[in-house]
Amino acid sequence: MGGHFYTDVECTPQGYHEAWQVWPGLAKPGKHMEFLSNLGTIARVCKGASDEPFELPPIFEGCTETLSAEAELEARDLYWGVICNSDLAPGSPQAAEALGTLARVSELNPYIGEPHVVRAQLLLAAGDIEGGRAAAEVGLRIICMWGTVWDKRLPWEAWIAWARVIAQMAESGKTWPSNSWETINLGLVRQ
Repeated sequence: MGGHFYTDVECTPQGYHEAWQVWPGLAKPGKHMEFLSNLGTIARVCKGASDEPFELPPIFEGCTETLSAEAELEARDLYWGVICNSDLAPGSPQAAEALGTLARVSELNPYIGEPHVVRAQLLLAAGDIEGGRAAAEVGLRIICMWGTVWDKRLPWEAWIAWARVIAQMAESGKTWPSNSWETINLGLVRQ
């Protein structure tokens, strides 16, 4: 990757909003997925040794897979680098690089939905309506499966709403807004 993304620095707000900037803002996600994947493994072992039947959660492929600490950290830092990049205007080299970076994040940590939702926004902004719809739906499915969010900058309900708005825009054949007024009207219910 080029050096456009920042992995060890905090984001600095610009003081204004461009319609293409990734939403919702600041607050780097924590590192807890590796721990949770190991707890899932323990739960699977306990289920096998228990006389009491219980269902395993659907996370980590039914608690059959784990996530390495290295993959979790790399994915988190790559994701945060995209979030901190204030130069993701549609058609820019940075926006194209961000799409590749977010795809890499999802390869490293396929158990989080937020990178798919951010990628969906960038895909819609680039005019890739079908790609944006598909990414939003994957992100929505993963976030719904967890019932909580990995990127805690916003609550679960807000990530769900954002993914649904993106999918709805794509289903309507619309791309991401090109100005702040259209961004304000995202999710507007029309008669």
